[in-house]
Amino acid sequence: MKKKIGWLLFSLLVVTAMVLTSCGETETTTTGQTTTVTGTTTTTTTTGTTTTTTTGAEMVKTSIGTMVEKPQYGGTYTTASSADVQGFDNAYTYPYLLSTVNNTNEPLMAGDWSKGPAGTGDVTWTILGVTFMKFSKMRLAESYEIPDNQTIIYHIRPGIYFQNKPPVGGRELVADDVVFSFKRCFETPGSYLALTYRGADAPISITATKKWTVEIKCNVGKQGPLFIVTAGYINIFPRDGVPAGGNFKDWKNSNGTGAFMISDYVPMSSYTMVKNQDYWMTDPLIPENKLPYIEKYQNFVIGDESSRISALKTAKIDSYTGVTWDVGQALHQTNPELKMGKYLQSYSYSMKMHLGKGFPWDDIKVRNALSMAIDRQKILNVFFGGNATDFTFPIMPYPELGSMFTPLSELPQKVQDLYKYNLPRAKDLMAEAGQSNGFTAEIIVTSASQQQQDLLALIASMWKDINVTLDIKPLENAVFTAQLNGRAFKNMVFSYNGNSAPYKMNDWRPGNPNNAGNIDSPQLVEVYNQLNTLYPFYEAEAMALIKAQTPFILEQCWEITPPLADVNWFCQPWLKNFNGEVTCGYYQSTGCAMYRWIDSKLKKELLNK
Repeated sequence: MKKKIGWLLFSLLVVTAMVLTSCGETETTTTGQTTTVTGTTTTTTTTGTTTTTTTGAEMVKTSIGTMVEKPQYGGTYTTASSADVQGFDNAYTYPYLLSTVNNTNEPLMAGDWSKGPAGTGDVTWTILGVTFMKFSKMRLAESYEIPDNQTIIYHIRPGIYFQNKPPVGGRELVADDVVFSFKRCFETPGSYLALTYRGADAPISITATKKWTVEIKCNVGKQGPLFIVTAGYINIFPRDGVPAGGNFKDWKNSNGTGAFMISDYVPMSSYTMVKNQDYWMTDPLIPENKLPYIEKYQNFVIGDESSRISALKTAKIDSYTGVTWDVGQALHQTNPELKMGKYLQSYSYSMKMHLGKGFPWDDIKVRNALSMAIDRQKILNVFFGGNATDFTFPIMPYPELGSMFTPLSELPQKVQDLYKYNLPRAKDLMAEAGQSNGFTAEIIVTSASQQQQDLLALIASMWKDINVTLDIKPLENAVFTAQLNGRAFKNMVFSYNGNSAPYKMNDWRPGNPNNAGNIDSPQLVEVYNQLNTLYPFYEAEAMALIKAQTPFILEQCWEITPPLADVNWFCQPWLKNFNGEVTCGYYQSTGCAMYRWIDSKLKKELLNK
């Protein structure tokens, strides 16, 4: 496992450092911070080598002492997505689904770009839904205070202005806007925070005590979770952006302090954003450079994966993440000029079972048998062709989560046995549970993933050896999600885990949608309550507490987790500052666009060949 983590870091750092790898003779002229390098730059990807000409490229020294190509301004960054944008208002739609809002509006705290692959490489910026204070940086707030265990105080950064469009007119951001944004997310019926932060979990009060000061009062033991969502989850909207009682669902009402402004939206087709010329932030690695670099950011809805791949191959789009390993191998063969890298997904997938309803798997012996009857090595080596990670639960083996993750080889033997293919022992356990004749179980899965359906079919063939029939039922994604969140499925569901954000303990908290099996463990509920007093302010103590739960969780075998396939990212050679990042902060998906830049000269040269 350590080898895989090391490979991930190596691949990201190699791509980040591509402009520093050169061959042939060069002429170097240094003036101040800028260095002009004349020669041929060799770009090394994770699986091949691409050579491009960068004659006369200017190099600049970053704030961490590395030399990088001097970013260029202008150009259009083009991407594609499988589905339409899900909304424009974070009080009505989960923020991680709001791809435009993460560019037009900002939170009080976000990820520190300089800590990622483009900088020190301490964090991958491929994990959604997790906050690490050491990798974070204040954004719209310049600081915060925790004066006691029931108070959070934010000091809002003065001199930040909303986009200059009516009715807001480019006025200055103040504390009242933050209070407005917080309250509507916690109080709007149906909003994510209104559903998940109820009763004692909700804020007691949110007030603006001064022009640039916001105070939140909360119940004892609830400070940590509320800090995380108020600092990094809620993007700020202007209080006068819509009439009283109105909302921002219409894209034309969009207004924020972000790097981009929406200029056009065609439902089920595309959205276009243009540069906010008055944006306030500078590049943390090159502080003299004002962000963003690109002039326009556009995204096209292309539902079919093969069509998205075709768009990348023909340079109609500039980048694509989440490419499955098999498609990635083929793409690298046909288009070796594309830069690429490999990374772990933000979460793995498990077979989750309704528990406490009298089904055979209420017996832990049956759950153990189901796990032992799966040949994980066959899945890893044959189904995934070796392009997978074998052990990812209950903590993902990300470098950022390293202090919480325990390799399987270091866990108790009885836990290791659950992950070893042992058909004779599985049959014995079924007999001991009185289930020698087996049973039939229905499992729902999203129809959007053929790979998941094929994987379940392989597992079903293995379970036949212990007389278990797995009836696979693909459902359209909206129907699947509704049944998952409402626990309306009949027996089992193949769904994602919360193992990239373990401090939330979403898979074990009663009432949480991720807890599909309705697991009710007093021990883990108590651990969660303790975590709320520790995380994120005492990260080391919180991580140690989480790590200590791994043996107990795995011994229960509440969820059955197969190996997780690797995924790839690709981008055009002219797209710079792209290393497969999918977020820069808690749920800032697509929010990295302001750091990207286009090498227009290289693009022209390559497209005219």
